Amino acid sequence: MNIALDFLSIFIPAIIGVFGTFYLYKKRRTDQQKSLRQSFLAELREVQLLQQWPIEDRTTPKVRFASNAIYENNAGDLSLLDDDEIEALVRYYTRLQIALKII
Repeated sequence: MNIALDFLSIFIPAIIGVFGTFYLYKKRRTDQQKSLRQSFLAELREVQLLQQWPIEDRTTPKVRFASNAIYENNAGDLSLLDDDEIEALVRYYTRLQIALKII
């Protein structure tokens, strides 16, 4: 009986520790995903290409009308996002880089 009690006194805290650590890991990862998504959305909302670039006048913007700072600073964290999100972001920022080189 004493051996069973010793086993349970070690096993139960170990299980609680494992599940607690896993929960904290998942929460931190979810928070990172949420923060990354919000950062990209904020940067994409700032881009109002058609409002700042009068197409009818065929002029080029005098200021950098788009930023890729969030993408450059978080490229290593893209794996936190879904595959569709990653593909869309890479496609958008690749096209943005091409547009910025042309201008």
